Amino acid sequence: MTYYSDILKDIQKQGNFRTIPKGGSTGYVDFSTNDYMGLGEREDLRSDFFSDEHNRLIPLTSSASRLLASRQDE
Repeated sequence: MTYYSDILKDIQKQGNFRTIPKGGSTGYVDFSTNDYMGLGEREDLRSDFFSDEHNRLIPLTSSASRLLASRQDE
């Protein structure tokens, strides 16, 4: 176990250690980490989203990571 602890310490020293963000409830559902409801495949939602000119360059994907999300309660 010391071997892995040493590796993690080195990663922390290099500034590359990441953790899953935690946060409190905001009243919003965070769909950024997974497309378990299939929302990314819904053409009606995609069309509605891209009908706003400010959203046209934003890609829709379900390949996000929990480490990239702004917050997690888990």
